[in-house]
Amino acid sequence: MQIYPFDSVSQADVVFITVGTPSKLDRPVDLTNVKSVAQKIGEQLNPESFTLIVIKSTVPVGTCEFVSEIL
Repeated sequence: MQIYPFDSVSQADVVFITVGTPSKLDRPVDLTNVKSVAQKIGEQLNPESFTLIVIKSTVPVGTCEFVSEIL
């Protein structure tokens, strides 16, 4: 069985989101990668336990709320 990084999320106490957030001309950063990873993490979270999600990427104010809604 091949294990992918998201397979262990349901057992994790802490999960770090560390993805690229490239700048675009019409807005400060592109949050596409953050959104994609948050969706994948959300699919694997265990509702019976607490998991701390840490964002270690250059993101604008309000991104944690955005990620929280996705999760």
